[in-house]
Amino acid sequence: MFSLPMHYNQKFIELAQSVDLASVYFSLPDSAVFDARVSNTTITPSVAIEWLRCLPPTVSTYTTLNGRWSPLTAYLEEECTQLMRQLVHLRTSVGLTGIIFLDMYLLKALAQLPPVDGVRLADFDCVPSVNCNLATSSSVWSMLRQLRTLGLAQPKKFILDRSYNRNWDELVELCRDLHAAGMNVEILVNEGCLPHCNFKINHDVAISMTNYSTHSPHAAPLAAQLNTELGCIHHLTNNPSDLLKIPFVLPQDLHHYNNHVDTFKISGKTRSTEWLARVVSAYQSQKWDGNLLALLDAASPNAATFHVFGDQLPSGFWHKLNRCGNKCHQCNYCDVVAATSIQRLASS
Repeated sequence: MFSLPMHYNQKFIELAQSVDLASVYFSLPDSAVFDARVSNTTITPSVAIEWLRCLPPTVSTYTTLNGRWSPLTAYLEEECTQLMRQLVHLRTSVGLTGIIFLDMYLLKALAQLPPVDGVRLADFDCVPSVNCNLATSSSVWSMLRQLRTLGLAQPKKFILDRSYNRNWDELVELCRDLHAAGMNVEILVNEGCLPHCNFKINHDVAISMTNYSTHSPHAAPLAAQLNTELGCIHHLTNNPSDLLKIPFVLPQDLHHYNNHVDTFKISGKTRSTEWLARVVSAYQSQKWDGNLLALLDAASPNAATFHVFGDQLPSGFWHKLNRCGNKCHQCNYCDVVAATSIQRLASS
C-alpha cells in the first residue's frame, strides 16, 4: 500500500483510484509556514475539501505540520486555537485522520489547549514526521513515551527514519517491535537526501523561513540558491558517487520489504501530478529503466546533470548497502559502482 502527497486535480483522483492507497498527506491550506516544503501554490480550504472528498472513503488523510521552525507567536494560545479550529474544520468536513508533526513545542501547545468545538488534539492521530530524525530504536521509544506524557495515543502508524532503508537488520527488528505494539510501519522509498545529511537542518530552517516570508518575492529563489551553492545539491554535483549513498529504495527491491513494512511513502508534494504518476507507476510495477534521479524528490535537480542507471546496478547492490556502516573511508564500493552506473550528461 502507498501513502501519497495530495494533489488537487482530476488526474490525481484517477491515480488515487488506480493504486492500493492507504493515505494521503497535504499541507494545511493557507498555513504554509508550518510545512517542510516551500509552498508554490495557494490552496484555499474550500478547494482542498472539495478534492479531498473525491478520494476513496477508505483513504486516511493527514495534514503536515512538519516545518522545522515556527515564528514564536505560533505557540501563543490564541494562534494555536486558530490552528486547532482549522484542524477541526477539516475533521468535520472530510474526516481528517490526523497530523504529521515535527515541532514539539507546537505539538505540546496544541495538546494543552482546552477543547475546540468539543475536539482536542488527542482526537487526532499524531504521527511523528520522518524529519524527526529518530534514527535509533531508543529514540523511537522515547518519542512514543513523550506522546503519552502529552495525553496522546500512540500513532496508528510510525514513519521510520530514512536511515533504516540502509540498515536492514535494525529495520526488521524495529518493524517487529512496532507491530507487536499495535502500530503499522511506513518507509519513505524515493528519498533524495544524503544519508544523515549534514545540511538538512539548515535546509529545513531555510524552507520554514521562506514560507514565513511569503510577502518577499526573493525568499524562495534564495532558498533554492543556497541549497544549490551551499547544500546537498552542490555536494552531490561535485561528489556523484554519493548519489548511490542516498537511502532510496529501488523499485525492483520493494519486494524485500513486503513482509515487514505496511505502507510505502512516496515524496513529491511540490512536483507535478505527471511526475508523481510516473514515480507511483515505477514502484507499483517494481520496475524502472530510466534515470533513477527522475524518481527521487530532493535529488531530482541533479537529474539534469547525471543519469543514474538504476537498472544496471550490480545484483548485490541491495545486500551490500543494506548492511552499510557508512565508513566510506574504509570502502570504495560506491566509487567502483558509480564508474559504470553514473553518467555525467553532456548538456551539464
